[in-house]
Amino acid sequence: MRINPEINIWSILATLCMVGAAGLWLQADVRDLKAEDARIIERVKRIEDRTERDRDTIATIQGDIRVIRQILEGSRPRPP
Repeated sequence: MRINPEINIWSILATLCMVGAAGLWLQADVRDLKAEDARIIERVKRIEDRTERDRDTIATIQGDIRVIRQILEGSRPRPP
């Protein structure tokens, strides 16, 4: 059985090129995933900040409603 070194060299070079291309492709995918992860984290932070502001606003509105209710109840005529 004879081994043709020329075919083996071309096979090895083709394999190395494909492995290199796959490595670059995976590296690009990882970079894209990291960028997407950063965008998602930033979006979640903005949503959490907005939720906290909404909670503060609701608490303020509830306090205002209590004060208005007390004012209105205080101005009602008392039954004899």
